[in-house]
Amino acid sequence: MSKGLILLESDTATNASEISLGASNWSTSYNHYIVKWANTSFSADGTLFRMRVLVGGTAQTTALYNQASAVISSVNVYGEHHQSFAAFTLSYNNQGNATGETASGELLLGKFNESTHYPMWFGQWVNVRDTGEMQTKFGGGSYYNAQTNNGVSFFTTSGTFSGDFELYGINKV
Repeated sequence: MSKGLILLESDTATNASEISLGASNWSTSYNHYIVKWANTSFSADGTLFRMRVLVGGTAQTTALYNQASAVISSVNVYGEHHQSFAAFTLSYNNQGNATGETASGELLLGKFNESTHYPMWFGQWVNVRDTGEMQTKFGGGSYYNAQTNNGVSFFTTSGTFSGDFELYGINKV
């Protein structure tokens, strides 16, 4: 067995309202996973970029998402936390459709295959705003429902998005 990251799924979103990674391409052979998104742009101004966990290929919409994160900006330093929301928020301020506004990041996913634990994730992501401000956000979250999960879904609160998305399994050593 090779060591390291094993690409499970790669997809390019083009004017998508939602994109899911995992579901039918999910493998329970791994304890941990990495999900990445890059060069993600948005069609609408004032939108939030978000993520949800999948159960049986269906995004979970119940307000059980918790997160804690810190934001370091090229302009200021912010901190935030969300509790009992219907999704995990990947953008600090609203994203827009101006030239140069993009989002990229990666999260380590854990406990997704364990029905007696809450799925959790942590990582870092970057948003570039139309003002040139770069917001680097790092932190993590969980979905407060012990269940077996099989992927994640990305979406925006308005409009569509385009970008590159990848899901990796991390081989057990």
